[in-house]
Amino acid sequence: LPKLASTWARLVKLDGQFLARNVHHKLAAVVVQLLNVKTAAVTVLLFCYYYYYFYFYNAPTSKRIMLTDYLITVKTGNHFGAGTDSNVFIQLFGEDGHSEEWHLKHSKHHKNKFERNKTDQFIFSQIKCCGKLYKVIVRHDNSGICSSWHLEYVEVSDISLRTTFRFPCHRWIGGGFFHMFPKIKQLTCTEETIGPSKLEPSV
Repeated sequence: LPKLASTWARLVKLDGQFLARNVHHKLAAVVVQLLNVKTAAVTVLLFCYYYYYFYFYNAPTSKRIMLTDYLITVKTGNHFGAGTDSNVFIQLFGEDGHSEEWHLKHSKHHKNKFERNKTDQFIFSQIKCCGKLYKVIVRHDNSGICSSWHLEYVEVSDISLRTTFRFPCHRWIGGGFFHMFPKIKQLTCTEETIGPSKLEPSV
């Protein structure tokens, strides 16, 4: 019996060592797999970073496709009969292309828009960025009883670029009695302000 017990003890010890070695081997295999997964993840992240940096961030602006929100501020002059009941349209032109012609339909602040000495704001969301603006074209369709319109200025705020472009006009646009200038007026940017301050509504 003592010899049998001793033999059994040796077998148990050897089996325990074998199990321990198996556990160590399995743990080592798991660690290696985790390291491989971590290495692969780091490799993918580095690839994405370098792809973004070299092919997007450092790419010419004209090759980027970036969406932005435009806040368009329109100030009507303080002259007698300066307001208009016509439908007003605007189109932006920038270094990266131009927008479609937009109908300035829903003012953020006034139900009856484009009234004398009033400021109206219009938001256009998820629009392809035109880059640095150099001109806008403003027109109206000459409809309504009081179609002539005295436009003081237009400001276009690019939310993504955090830049506001100001286009002074100080002219009559339209027909009828106040037909002093063509109803299509091309405005050239003369002032560019960079920073978030100009993005606040100005009423």
